[in-house]
Formats: sequence, structure tokens, C-alpha cells
Amino acid sequence: MNLTITPDAADAIRRYTDVSETILAADNMTPIDREEARSCAAEALRCILRANPDTFDFVARMEAVEARKKGR
Repeated sequence: MNLTITPDAADAIRRYTDVSETILAADNMTPIDREEARSCAAEALRCILRANPDTFDFVARMEAVEARKKGR
């Protein structure tokens, strides 16, 4: 499987790595750290899913939800 990693996904991955490194170095994870790491990881995943519609059905499914919300 080949995946496209867009610049915004790469940035989110970099931020996730930075947060993870900080947490590991401190040997402690606060709830704020955990939420920051989770947010970066979720953002990276969304970017990867959006950039790879031929591999994942994320875009089509989100578009279908939006269409249903608009009553189409």
C-alpha cells in the first residue's frame, strides 16, 4: 500500500512526535499532554485519510454524512 502524506499530515505527525518525545523525556504524562498527543494523532490520521481516497473510504463517507444532514 502506498500512502500520500500531505504537508499538513507531516506537520501533525511532527507535532505528535514532539509531544511524545517531551512526555517520554519527562517520564510523566499529564492529562493535558495526553490530549495534545491525541489531538495531533487524530489530525494526522484525518489528513492521511483525506489525501488517500482511493485507499480509504473516509472522504466518501463524510461527504455522505454531509449530504444526509442537508437532506439530499
